[in-house]
Amino acid sequence: MAPGQSQKFLLEGEHVDYQTRRHWSILIRPAMLAALGLLGLSILFGITGSNIVTGLGGFGVLYLWARLSWHIADWRIANLYLTDWRLFEISGIVTKRIAAMPLRKITDLTYEISPLGRLLGYGRFIIETAGQDQAFSRLEHIPQPHDLYEKLSHLTLHGPPPRRSDTTQPHSQPAD
Repeated sequence: MAPGQSQKFLLEGEHVDYQTRRHWSILIRPAMLAALGLLGLSILFGITGSNIVTGLGGFGVLYLWARLSWHIADWRIANLYLTDWRLFEISGIVTKRIAAMPLRKITDLTYEISPLGRLLGYGRFIIETAGQDQAFSRLEHIPQPHDLYEKLSHLTLHGPPPRRSDTTQPHSQPAD
């Protein structure tokens, strides 16, 4: 999704301060399953030598590769935005989904970085709110989590900075 496509979902007077997509590591599990399926099919063909058995297993492998393609397309489309009023994510290939949380509802913010996250550059946010569960109780696989933590902390504690008359581009993470 192009950064300009968020404009139709912004409220009047709302400004995007930060935009990113989930870290590419979110694709590791479906890619590993597809690769293992292909390897398993190759071993199955080597053991049985049967085109019928291999053909049936091939449908399973095709499913895994189609599933991987779907995950990649969904990852490319989904974007997370932090504005001066709310945090929202636009996702969905067929059905567009917008999940949003007002910043004023955030009561506690934690971010965690696992050893693999430190190596690859991603983290997880745990957001607690006053009241019932929200759309963003957990944000997984966020690239450069410290940058988002600083912006989100500043906005929740101090509110939005005063806006100048010129429009500046929001901070964006490079697409991986």
